[in-house]
Amino acid sequence: MNNLIRTATAGVAALGVAGVGYVGFTISDGDDAPVALAENEAVEICLDADIAFFPGDQSGCFSKSEIAAWRSRELSDPGRGKLKLAMTHPTDGSMAPKELSTCRDFIEMRYDGWYAMTSRDMRREAFFVRACGVIELLMQAKPAEIDHFAANSLTENEIATIGAEKLLRLGDDPAVSPGDPEIERLSTTSWRVAAGGQTLLIEEIAALDFDADTKAEILAFFAAGPDQASASVTEIVLLERDEPEAAIEVTVPDLSKTAISPKS
Repeated sequence: MNNLIRTATAGVAALGVAGVGYVGFTISDGDDAPVALAENEAVEICLDADIAFFPGDQSGCFSKSEIAAWRSRELSDPGRGKLKLAMTHPTDGSMAPKELSTCRDFIEMRYDGWYAMTSRDMRREAFFVRACGVIELLMQAKPAEIDHFAANSLTENEIATIGAEKLLRLGDDPAVSPGDPEIERLSTTSWRVAAGGQTLLIEEIAALDFDADTKAEILAFFAAGPDQASASVTEIVLLERDEPEAAIEVTVPDLSKTAISPKS
């Protein structure tokens, strides 16, 4: 294994640099764009691919207020359509669960202590955490001044090493090498890595500065699982590189923190 990649798991708070802490969510009265957005309205956040949580096309460049408005859009799973999540009151068991379908409602209710009770709703809650966390990551991002990735993207060699590190350790003996991976570039922003009866799908979403260090990190989705099973493990990750030839660090942010941050 070469020194291309280092893997770490950290909370969003650990990503803070130069005074930036965890990703905050500001709830304003009757307005999806908090007042603090005004000074950043000239900043455009450009996505290289759809973020897969809404129907339609999200690739392109958006103002911060446009991204903030996504908090009030109904979430959608590409395979199942629009999603509704039932959450239970934290103290009053006599109250019927309330259904929600937007990140705005989800974040408010989580902050107030509502929770998912059934296994079905727990699975859907995980989807909401990922989707709403990504929106909040995009809200705190800005265009990078320095890019240590080739053309804001990953190379085939980098994809091969990430695949060997992130995917190919799912068997009974994680030390057993699954063999050389087969790599397929599905589009300019998506990859398929397969080996040892397992497949990893990688979708590059955006190359932006997510931690205020002026350097680009790549926001990506990973979906990994055995070829003979329908279930897969999905992760939202940030790919970081501090120097042009440095190892890529794969950080899994704790997106749950973006969904329970305090109201202002």
